[in-house]
Amino acid sequence: MAKIEWNEKLSVSILMFDTEHKKLISIINRLDDAMKQGKGNTLVSPILKELINYTKTHFTHEERIMQQHKYPNIDVQIKEHKGFVDKITSMEKDFADGKAMLSLSLSNFVSSWIQNHIMKTDKAYTKFLNEKGVR
Repeated sequence: MAKIEWNEKLSVSILMFDTEHKKLISIINRLDDAMKQGKGNTLVSPILKELINYTKTHFTHEERIMQQHKYPNIDVQIKEHKGFVDKITSMEKDFADGKAMLSLSLSNFVSSWIQNHIMKTDKAYTKFLNEKGVR
């Protein structure tokens, strides 16, 4: 069963961002499945790296559009994005260095963070960017 089910409540009414959010959710669900199956390094580590890389790509896209349209709360977005990337990158490094074990707490953190971020911080830009013609 998927950790996160995509539904219209998660939509930010911007096709590119909704598509990228769906991809992030797919990666998070694969990470959760791999961890529940006890796949260890063989599957979890590459999926976690994919999540970090794709998250950076998505955040870059969001921030570029916000900058182009002078979104007034871009600083909040940038701060949250940086905090998330720093946290999961640190967790991945600790795991790769043998300093920590990956556990379902990582999956819970990632899924909770992404849902909260979309529902609160991202949804805050929807009206502003839609009024600027971003759909």
